Amino acid sequence: MGEGAGVERYKAYYDKGTSAGKRICEDALAAKATAGTEVSPVGIIGYYPATVYVAENGMLYCVHEYESDVRVFADVEEILADELQVHRPIRIERRR
Repeated sequence: MGEGAGVERYKAYYDKGTSAGKRICEDALAAKATAGTEVSPVGIIGYYPATVYVAENGMLYCVHEYESDVRVFADVEEILADELQVHRPIRIERRR
């Protein structure tokens, strides 16, 4: 997912008339429901991209396209560790 895709997803967030816009608005509502407070989109992260929202409490809420659960993290490092754990790269060999 390149920079252009991120820009398109950001634009879609504000356009409820598009199918992407509808999904992203639904993602924001899911993150808000989980947080119990207002959220704002702050970025896209991961191999299978998740939209990351920050809530007023400072926690980060990740919503992936492929699952209904909203994942909650204290910081970006936790998100990256989770992404690497869940989506292990294939055929990486350790060199000696």
